[in-house]
Amino acid sequence: SPRGFVHRDMPRKIYSEDEFNAQVRPYSDLKETAGHLMKVASQQAATISYEPARRTGIIHVDGERKINVYEPTHIRCRDGDEGPWLKFMEHLVPEADDRHETLRWCATLIAEPGTLMHYQLLLVSEQQGVGKTTLADILRALVGAHNTSIADEQTIVNSAYTDWLAKKRLVVVHEIYDHNAKATYNKLKSIFGNKIVRVNEKYVKGYDIPLWAHVLASSNSLKALKLEDTDRRWLVPRITEETKPKDYWKAFYAWLSGDGLGIIRKWALGFVKEHGAVSSADRAPMTSAKHEMIEEGWSEG
Repeated sequence: SPRGFVHRDMPRKIYSEDEFNAQVRPYSDLKETAGHLMKVASQQAATISYEPARRTGIIHVDGERKINVYEPTHIRCRDGDEGPWLKFMEHLVPEADDRHETLRWCATLIAEPGTLMHYQLLLVSEQQGVGKTTLADILRALVGAHNTSIADEQTIVNSAYTDWLAKKRLVVVHEIYDHNAKATYNKLKSIFGNKIVRVNEKYVKGYDIPLWAHVLASSNSLKALKLEDTDRRWLVPRITEETKPKDYWKAFYAWLSGDGLGIIRKWALGFVKEHGAVSSADRAPMTSAKHEMIEEGWSEG
């Protein structure tokens, strides 16, 4: 596990001894402040962890003292009209059943940080500018930018580093291309079959941490992922091919920048209370769009 220093108000940043000494040098009479602080046993922990269901700071896990570096979202619930959000989702996901499942996934992600869903969300439309990126931006803000990463398929398939995955609740992949469909699907399948992720970061000794990431991916091709006939790891709702005028987006973004995000967070809490959250045992429901994607992956004949 990494040896370092964690600020209690900014736990996601781990400082090496040299980095810590450099940071506090203007405020300390000692050149090697880190060495002196290591003598204060009450402030030490064996390792770090990432536990969205637990409070930030020192926690005890299986009898071991750890520092939970998870920080919750800074968006607070707000009272208000949730209509703009629901109208946006009606536009983005026109089919009622698909929309309900998509809303359930989104609400669980927002309202239940201690729930790890075992299927991911894939949005496919040939038309650009229908709102796929907007949904990703909304969820990124509500989960917390510090709990979100942006990754591309090359990083997912080829990178030796896992900083895009570790200490995250949401991974946004803005475009999956069909030329790498099988490799991307298999790599994500191998990752999300585990409860622990090995953290490999530049200049940091590798260590293990609980995996809490969910993926929201988008594509313009039904061949984006080569889904198995029995796939249970991806929710693929049918996404609109219709665009909205600029005035619509201007008004919606203005609503979001006001109390919109807080209103959506309160909506998510109410949705989960009424309809139930996605549980860790749930499998991705079949949709007509997903069935088409599976067929697109079949070989000829």
